[in-house]
Amino acid sequence: MGLLGDLQRQLHAAGGGHQHRGHPGAPAQPAAGAAGGAVRALIITQGPARGHRALRELAAASDLVLAADGGARTARLAGVVPHEIVGDLDSLDATTMRWAARRRVRRRVFPRAKEATDAELALWQARRRGARQVWLFGAVAGRLDQTLANVFLLFAARRLRVAARLTDGRATAYLVDGDAEVRGRRGDTVSLLPLSPVVRGITTAGLRYPLRRGVLRRGSTRGLSNEMTASAARVRLTAGDLLLVHTPR
Repeated sequence: MGLLGDLQRQLHAAGGGHQHRGHPGAPAQPAAGAAGGAVRALIITQGPARGHRALRELAAASDLVLAADGGARTARLAGVVPHEIVGDLDSLDATTMRWAARRRVRRRVFPRAKEATDAELALWQARRRGARQVWLFGAVAGRLDQTLANVFLLFAARRLRVAARLTDGRATAYLVDGDAEVRGRRGDTVSLLPLSPVVRGITTAGLRYPLRRGVLRRGSTRGLSNEMTASAARVRLTAGDLLLVHTPR
């Protein structure tokens, strides 16, 4: 299951499997959330990403698709037409520019001298459009500094009251807000990485190396590379900021 299993579970919780994007042609107006629910947004970043099929699945299930600058090239190669390209556009190649123009993709252009990355600007734009759930595709690959910055964008999303997940098309990363369920397969890797100085009260189920009201401290590798023992695992905590990374086997 992996990424697509996570997606299906998230869509079910949001109220359905509304199909909206993921095919060539002029972009339609962004739709409201399925059945009046929360708007689901996909942000395609510039980072190298595998899994064009996963990208198309995410786009088809999203109400709003944004490309963060060079992420438009990733979208083009996957056959996904975004509603809008956001950023300073300094990473767009001529082929992608022509492709976007032919499909009448809107552009929201910012100056190069700015105080936020294109991915962060796209996150703010998604929230302005009403998004409550956001996937950032390609955000955990490529340059190390940009990958780390995208991980910390999860905190910006939390402040905006947006449930955000990062993916490279295979692995998925997100903050555990009290309680999280992971859907996958036996043998999948689940890593728990403390981002605050201390994370307390960690209790897990469905993992080979369980924790019972455990404590993880930032800098410790104790939570790395655990393994699912069934098709579902659960992680609970009482205090702290914990990053969960799920990698299908």
